[in-house]
Amino acid sequence: MDQVINQCGVCEQPMLPGQALNGITRTHWECKPPLPNPACVPSVKKPVNRGIKSPTAPSAEVLKRFDWIEDWLRTTHAGAEVDVLDTAFVLAYIEAHNAPCQTIFIGAPRCPQLGRDLGWMFKLDRLSRVAVGLAAGDASIGFPKWVYSYRLK
Repeated sequence: MDQVINQCGVCEQPMLPGQALNGITRTHWECKPPLPNPACVPSVKKPVNRGIKSPTAPSAEVLKRFDWIEDWLRTTHAGAEVDVLDTAFVLAYIEAHNAPCQTIFIGAPRCPQLGRDLGWMFKLDRLSRVAVGLAAGDASIGFPKWVYSYRLK
């Protein structure tokens, strides 16, 4: 039988048994593989800057909701913090703005609009926020492990 001798894909010299070789490109380690054809190389897409999801200028209706939140924090919870799990705050917000919500069996109703408004007010520097961790056992009954807590600046 004839012995098949592999050749280096770059220098076309025989690949000897026991010689260090690059098995992926079938070349000697010291031989540099040829550069790929630029037409075959996939282009690298730059990430698209989509900006912030919220519009930059709040509408008059949104500004009214922001003012209501600030007034509620000044009068009802003077100097205290609120979050999306504060039942009294969430229910008052839903009632005042007829906001869509999802009633749950324990705790405050879920109100995505309130969460967006609080986050937007933080971005506009009208509120300050801090992350607050909740008790470990609460997560097993449907509560998150942490929430943002907001207060007036």
